[in-house]
This record gives sequence, C-alpha cells and structure tokens, in this order.
Amino acid sequence: MYKAKWSLRRPILPILILAVAALAVTACGTPTTAVTWPGLVARDNVVYVAYGPGVLAVDVAAEERLWAYPDEPRPSLYFYAPPAVGDGRLVVGDFGASKGMFSPGVAVSVYALDDDGQGTPATRWTAGEIAKDKIVAAPLIVGDRVYVGTSDNYLLALELDSGDLVWQFEAGHSIWAQPVFA
Repeated sequence: MYKAKWSLRRPILPILILAVAALAVTACGTPTTAVTWPGLVARDNVVYVAYGPGVLAVDVAAEERLWAYPDEPRPSLYFYAPPAVGDGRLVVGDFGASKGMFSPGVAVSVYALDDDGQGTPATRWTAGEIAKDKIVAAPLIVGDRVYVGTSDNYLLALELDSGDLVWQFEAGHSIWAQPVFA
C-alpha cells in the first residue's frame, strides 16, 4: 500500500521541478515590446512624435529635443497614435498597458498635456481605461471637445478641459483613422 502511494506521487515531483525551472527561465528573458509605426504631427517648428514608451517634442529649426513625456518611461506602456495639438494643449492616446498577470486585457488611456514650451508639459488630465483596445489614430480637437477613435469599435467625445466622457458611438468596426469634422 505504501509503495502504491509513493509511485503516484513520484512522477509529480519531477514535473513540478520542470515547471518551476521553466517559469524561472522565462522570467529571466528580455521583455517583448510592441513594434509598430510612430505617430507624427507637426505644428509650426515643433514636431511631436509618439513612439514606444513616450511622446517627444522636437524643435526642427534648432534641431533639438524640447521634452519627452512621461519623464520616466513606464513598463508596458506604449504610444503610437499621432497626438492632437491645439492652443498649447496636446492630446494623445496610448497603445494600452497590460492590466497584469491575473487581469487579462489592456487598459487604454487618453492624456491631455498643457505645453507651455518651457519644458516637459504638465498632465492636465488622464482618462484612464477609456477603451478596451488600443488607440492608433490621432484624436481630433474641435472647440471644447476631443474626439477619439478606438480599436474596440468606439468613437468617443471627451470634454477637452476635464477628460469627462460626453458621449460614445459604437461603429461596429475598429477606428484606425483620425475622425473628421465638417
């Protein structure tokens, strides 16, 4: 009887050791990053580039970087959608950050930055987890609203000053192009 119990437990130990070893080896690997296109928009002599872990502002006349947002890159947070720029304000959506190992999916946010041209812009607001899939199109600023298309099939209208959701429209398809206003 004792021998039978031991023979059932014996194969479990090597499998457990292999599983722990595999987890340890994969945890030591290099993290993968999303690789895709940069979002680019120009206003006057400044070019804004959203690519990878942040958004850069570059003065093309002086050939120098003005600022980078965020100051400290956050792991698994990426930007690719071109920012919308207007009246000292910059609005950009992110590509989504993983919610974590035990929470599948991504958290997608939209950020409004006040750019006074004197260094890294201040964050005016963040509309966190506004979408369930990435933002790849530039937002559109019209008056006191910002319109954002999402890959989870929505067109969102947000208050430009606060980031509050005004309305949303389900398009039935991903929106990968900047909205237009007529």
